[in-house]
Amino acid sequence: MAGGQIGQRLYGKARSWLIENVRILGTRPESVDLAEDRSKFSKLLDELGLDQPPWAYASTIEELIGLWRGGLITQ
Repeated sequence: MAGGQIGQRLYGKARSWLIENVRILGTRPESVDLAEDRSKFSKLLDELGLDQPPWAYASTIEELIGLWRGGLITQ
């Protein structure tokens, strides 16, 4: 698996390294988490008043069906 999933997987490890005062070069783990978590990123865009494409999140099949029935997802 490639792409954002790698950042998400490393975030948990990097966070524990920060507790142990290990210096990490590059992007801070908190920034990776903010960029990779759709809900957190969407909230940031809302706070900044920036437009974003519509999106929806479902954690269960029932929520997914509800989004589909409500017309929030079409495919």
